[in-house]
Amino acid sequence: MALTQIPLVAGILLAWSLAAPPGPINALMAHAAARRGFAAGWVYGLGAMAGDMTMLAFTLLGVGRVVDRFPILRVAFAFVGALLMLWFAVGAWRTARREAAARMGSDDDDRREPRWKAFAKGFAIVTTSPYNWGFWLTAGNGALALFGTTLVLGFFVGIFAWTILWTGLAHAGGARLKRFSEFVSYAAAIALAVFAAGLFWYAATGAWAFAATSA
Repeated sequence: MALTQIPLVAGILLAWSLAAPPGPINALMAHAAARRGFAAGWVYGLGAMAGDMTMLAFTLLGVGRVVDRFPILRVAFAFVGALLMLWFAVGAWRTARREAAARMGSDDDDRREPRWKAFAKGFAIVTTSPYNWGFWLTAGNGALALFGTTLVLGFFVGIFAWTILWTGLAHAGGARLKRFSEFVSYAAAIALAVFAAGLFWYAATGAWAFAATSA
């Protein structure tokens, strides 16, 4: 059995492939942790994780039931999700190749922020992002169908571990951050491409089965 066929491991890999590429949450975590300490950066990650849990709940309680009534929707969601993941993979690869100078801000940006406000900001950024909703309604739904609900546990284990690792690296020093960021972006691009291929296969076999039963 391939490693990626184990639902728990698949969930962790999926989480890391989505969390690793540079984005607004990672930027906020890095900035706060580098200048104000580990906890100041980590709370952004916790807020983002709470946002993902909220969207997952909506997926399981709402969209998932609708999709169960119309199996062809699983095929459509898996196909769109595969395209979405492939798009993320290309973006992550381009980001890894692009040399960007990190602007950490001036000393005026070092004012302490209430933890509840940082948590709420991380939550809001995730839950208002069309990319995140697009993932959960397409690729996320397809991955749940492909790997089962055990994927959920692996996903949040992966997200939780990523928030600790990324924040710790940012707190340890900005000099190491850029090199690590480039490495994980390459790794994320490869992982996303693998998940995209899996969902394309799931969509193709599902479409074939649906066509056979309808004939």
